[in-house]
This record gives sequence, C-alpha cells and structure tokens, in this order.
Amino acid sequence: MERLREADELAGVRERAPAPLPGPRRTGRAPAPRRARQQAWLGRLDAEAANFRSALQEAVLPDAAARLATALCWWWLLRGRLNEGRRVLSAVLDAVPEAAELRALSAVLGLGAAELRVLEGAFMLLTGDRSRPKPPSHEEITDPVRRGRALWLHAYGLFHAGLPDACEEVSAQALGLLATDDWGTAAVLGLRAMNALARGDLDTVTRDGLRGAALFRELGDRWGELQTVSPLATLAEIKGDYPEAARRQTEGLRIAEELGLAAEVAARLSGLGRLALLSHDWDRARDLHERALRLAVEQGYVYGEVHAVMGLALGARRSGDLDAAEAHLARLRDELVSSPAGEHLLLVELGFTAELRGGRGAGRRLPVARAGGGPFDRGAAGRGPVLRRAGGARWRCPGTRAAPGARCSYSVRRTRRGGAWARRCRPPNGVTWIGSRR
Repeated sequence: MERLREADELAGVRERAPAPLPGPRRTGRAPAPRRARQQAWLGRLDAEAANFRSALQEAVLPDAAARLATALCWWWLLRGRLNEGRRVLSAVLDAVPEAAELRALSAVLGLGAAELRVLEGAFMLLTGDRSRPKPPSHEEITDPVRRGRALWLHAYGLFHAGLPDACEEVSAQALGLLATDDWGTAAVLGLRAMNALARGDLDTVTRDGLRGAALFRELGDRWGELQTVSPLATLAEIKGDYPEAARRQTEGLRIAEELGLAAEVAARLSGLGRLALLSHDWDRARDLHERALRLAVEQGYVYGEVHAVMGLALGARRSGDLDAAEAHLARLRDELVSSPAGEHLLLVELGFTAELRGGRGAGRRLPVARAGGGPFDRGAAGRGPVLRRAGGARWRCPGTRAAPGARCSYSVRRTRRGGAWARRCRPPNGVTWIGSRR
C-alpha cells in the first residue's frame, strides 16, 4: 500500500480491485459457484475472503462496491455468512445511496440501489430481523432474471423468518419472472416445497420438491439439491418410510460437509436428530441437536437455532428430563421467533411438560406466549391441533373466571362437540395464557 501511494497508483488499483469477480449472470445458467465444481469455486472464494473485505473497504466508486457486494451475496448465503452479508449490504447502501453512479450502473448491468435493498432485506430476514417483511420497491430492476432471483432470496428469507404466507406471495412473483431460468425455477420450486410442508400440503411437496430436485440435478448444483432434502425427507417420514428419510438426510449431510456449508450441516443434523427421536435414541438425538445448535449460533442462522432448540426440548421431555425441557421451551418462548406452526408446537410441548410436571391441575395458568400477543393472533387456520392436544387436555380461557363479567378478546372455536371454549386472554400482566382445563 505504501509503495502504491509513493507511485501515485493507489487510487487506480482500488478502482480495479473489485472488477475480477462479476455479478450474477443474466443468462438462464447459474454463476459458477452455483454449478458443477462448486467445491472448487467455493474454495477459491474462501481463499480470497480477506481480499474481498479489503476491496469493499477500499472501493472508491459506488458502482465497484455495489457490484462486488451483489456478486458476493451467493457466497455469503452458501457459506452461512449471513451476518457479514447483512452488515456489508447495509454499509454499501449507506455509503452509496441513490447516486448518479448507481443509476448509470443500473443502465449498463441492470444493477442499482433497488436490487441492493431487496438483497439487504433478505439478509435481514435470514438473521432474524422481521421489521421489513415486505420486499422494497423492485420495479427498477429491469432484468427479469435478476429481479426474480432477488425476490426468490427475499422469499427464502421470509420462510426462514417464519412468515409462510408472505413467502408464498413473493415466491409466486419470483416464479413468474423466472420462466426462462432453470436455476431460478428450481430454487423457487424447492422453496415452495418447504413452505407447502409447513401448511400440510403434501401434494405440492411431492410435485414441486421432486421437480426442483430433478432440475438441480440436471444443472449439477449440489447446493440446490440440498434445498429439496428437508421437504422430501420429511414427506418420507410422514409416510412412515424412515429408512428413506434417513437416506435423504444422510446424503444431504454428506453434500453439505463436502461443500463446507455450515448452515446446511446444522439443518441436516437436526433432521437426523428428529429421526433419532422417533427411534427413542435419546442420547444420539441430544448429541445431533446440540451439534446443530452450536453451528447455527456460530453462523447467525436463527431458523436453524429454533429447530435445534425445539429438538432438544422434544428429546428432554420424552426422556423424562423436565427441567431441561422447560428451559429449552422457555428459550423458544422468550428469546426466539418461530413460525405459526412452530409456535403451535411450542404450545403443545408446554402443555405436555406441565401435565407431566404437576398432574391434572398443572396447566391451570400456563404462560405460553410473549407479552402483547402470540400464535392466536394469526388467524383461525391451523389452531385445531393445539386446542385439542395441549397438555393432553382441552383448555378454555380463564378470563371469565378471573373476574365477574370479564370478557376475552375473542373466542377461537369449540374444540369438539360439547368441548370447552378456547380463547385468547390478556390479564393485567400482559402475558397471554391458556387456562383452566375442563
């Protein structure tokens, strides 16, 4: 650096530094890190990590920083460098807002602040920040493939942030833009399969999951194949084909370890941990979930952290370690954000644990959600299993018993003919309760 300054060449080198790594291509093929020989490409990118950081810090022109940050998004995603990606994208946007250079770049490459903002929003969601679930304005992204891929990444973030309805909406937008892009189409199909699984739509899981996996296989994209492992393995698990589920999870783990994808390794370890729970192998299940949790926390992978902690809670409760089960469930309730399906499972496990802890009267005042709201705020669909199964009992809101004439915010539904009403209640302490078993 000092010699370059002495030769008055530092500025020119800084301007050229980001140039060797191009942004995502606008053809129907995926960039090299998303095609065959991914392991070699990822190794090359890993070796240049320090140079990338320096190039971003030293970039003089806004277009150089924007071009490099956009191109690195896929590497950050594959490597699980989610916090780093969010931090860099935010810094680039702060340094180069709607500048004339970016508008000029948009005319040449189809890249501008609009795409950067969509990508930044995706990484915010992937790191657990749900403050901006709606994609920023993206009409300025003129290339339909770039726009579709950016929206897919935003939808991917929405899914991992526990917002399935928004994920479905944005996925549909992305799919409509990616008709000529096999990689983008496969990516959206894999995401739709995962989202359909959360809704219990097994036909869509089968159709989109198998088609997405086939497209990724044709493209030679190993990371892409990983995106279909979870829904197809879970589908096999639901059908009772545990050997097939284990085969898919194990193959997914092997691919993730070969490519060095820490976040995916965490996801596959949790998947194998769930299968160990089904086999009543409590020690193996705990070990797998603990390994998954460590990796997820290291990578800032909030979805993976939630999945691993719930696995630890399930194993602790089923093996009789109620103290550990309650500690894990309290962490999920108080510190982490989950999807509606995940919070329903949280309710069920809190009920089961309370029932085992204290007998028939244990669930009379069981805190189940954060102050100011909970899973019952999200519409009536999907509540049935919780209302029927929580703690192995039927529940009703204690609000009318807490004070004469007290009324709850709204009634949800009867659990079954002749059953108790289940309602949402907000007592003075602001905690939502499911109460008073009938």
